[in-house]
Amino acid sequence: MLRAAAGHGWDRVAEAGERLAAEEDTAQGFLKALAGAVPPGLAQASLTDPVLADRAALWRSDVERVLAAKLGCRADAAAMLFAAWQGRLIWEPAGGAGFKLKDAAKRFG
Repeated sequence: MLRAAAGHGWDRVAEAGERLAAEEDTAQGFLKALAGAVPPGLAQASLTDPVLADRAALWRSDVERVLAAKLGCRADAAAMLFAAWQGRLIWEPAGGAGFKLKDAAKRFG
């Protein structure tokens, strides 16, 4: 049941990602919009199930591909921006804003 619910969540996140990739002009805008489409804890809850972990990895890969295209950067730079964005999403509620997403996007782009 958990797999089915999380799988449905990943379907919705993938659809939102495709739509937002087309709508948003910048990497920063894409990530900000995408943050609102990803249910909190979905990725973490998916990592203990091999099927769901594959879905999470596919989503990450898709997001990194969009970032690389929007920034005109290499895949490793897009992966670092993805990791910075995810870290910020995790720690921001605890008061750890630390950096501005647009500054990170400029450094990686």
